[in-house]
Amino acid sequence: MPSRTGTGSETTPPTQWTVYIPRTAEGVIGRIASGSGMVGRPVSIESESVGAAGETIEVDFEGNLYQASNMKTWGDRVYHAAGRAATRYPTMARAQVLASALLAVGTLDTTDGVVTIDPEHAGAVARWLNVPELEASMCATSEGVTARRRELSAVLSQPTTSPDLRRYAQRELERLTGTHRGSSR
Repeated sequence: MPSRTGTGSETTPPTQWTVYIPRTAEGVIGRIASGSGMVGRPVSIESESVGAAGETIEVDFEGNLYQASNMKTWGDRVYHAAGRAATRYPTMARAQVLASALLAVGTLDTTDGVVTIDPEHAGAVARWLNVPELEASMCATSEGVTARRRELSAVLSQPTTSPDLRRYAQRELERLTGTHRGSSR
């Protein structure tokens, strides 16, 4: 059974990954496309040139440069990067980067396909994605968003759903679909 947290092992990759973005946009990791999904883990490097500079993070990234149809959200890109990292798939989309050049902004739980962003870093993630504001639907995988929409729609279709639960489900559905217009109070 896979580990829920931690680094996993050779046979059980982790289901929870740290999500990173560059601390600054200028050339820190020049080959990583802006808006890429990026996960990583600390690595040990025995090197005189790196040892004194600080901890190193091995990151896997996905920028969807070729517009794959199965990657619609930033959450999808993060999820694909984690899949590549978990399987150690040979790729050019892996780099070892000084930890000081990266900002850990949240986590990806591969069991539900949701990227959870630390609210303190939501603005930095929005800038990385070149959007005015980070929305929850950007942080879920397309499959996760689709499953959640179905779940919420099922709640709304039940005539016995309480008014409070109905309001909650409606707000969540609006948030996921990007149709949220603000409070109706």
